Amino acid sequence: MFSRAATRSVARASAVAAQGAQTAQQRKGLASSAGETLVKTAFYDLHKSIGGKMVPFAGYELPVQFEGLGVLKEHNHTRAAGSASLFDVSHMGQIKWHGKDAVKFIEKMVVGDIAGLKVGEAKLSLIMNEQGGIVDDTVITNAGDHIYMVVNGACKVRPSHRLSEEKRGDE
Repeated sequence: MFSRAATRSVARASAVAAQGAQTAQQRKGLASSAGETLVKTAFYDLHKSIGGKMVPFAGYELPVQFEGLGVLKEHNHTRAAGSASLFDVSHMGQIKWHGKDAVKFIEKMVVGDIAGLKVGEAKLSLIMNEQGGIVDDTVITNAGDHIYMVVNGACKVRPSHRLSEEKRGDE
């Protein structure tokens, strides 16, 4: 079990990301609209209990900052020896790839050596379009019996659509 300090730091990374992303999403028209029913992630109660200031982001209620902290304190804590932070990905797109050709297919869609990932290892990568342009970034993990991919929460439909489109073409 995490100590209270570790639990706070675990949730802080989510707040930092949500703060920057909220402004960007408002500019792009992706921020949640007034009166919309917001989805609460599995960490909602934890975020609230440790002082999270909740804001609407891409249809979810997420913490933008935590009481008594700031971006610099959160940044420094995350990078300090013996510290840990957690980023709540439950609002993000999460894809599990199964099957003997899963790695081959993913390597066709992203940059990086996915076949070389050992069980439990993860890699930041980019999902590419047919012209070699960037669709989105992603984190890809070798989970042993499947490949686990996390895509951005605010635009999870775009990379999911691109991957589905390509998969249909392979069948």
